[in-house]
Amino acid sequence: MVCGLWGRKAPTLWGREAGGGVGEASVCVWPPQRLTRPPLASPSPHTISSTTRYQAHDAEGKASLGDIVRLDPIRPMSKTKRFAVAEIVKKGD
Repeated sequence: MVCGLWGRKAPTLWGREAGGGVGEASVCVWPPQRLTRPPLASPSPHTISSTTRYQAHDAEGKASLGDIVRLDPIRPMSKTKRFAVAEIVKKGD
């Protein structure tokens, strides 16, 4: 799928199902966890973990909490849904 102003191809993402979706919506986090350290002059010298949450369309509703899924880009279905669950790579615990 082509997206953006310059016609670049949208990336295929891998993510962990985080639940919280309503109906056919699915919330996935990507990457599963990213650790960053603040600058040395920062008042809090501890490690910070951050993730990016993506809304995805799950037509069959097969993905459940903790599954590793592949997200393919689609045309915008709503204000926040720009991806669809293509396959479940690994079932969660």
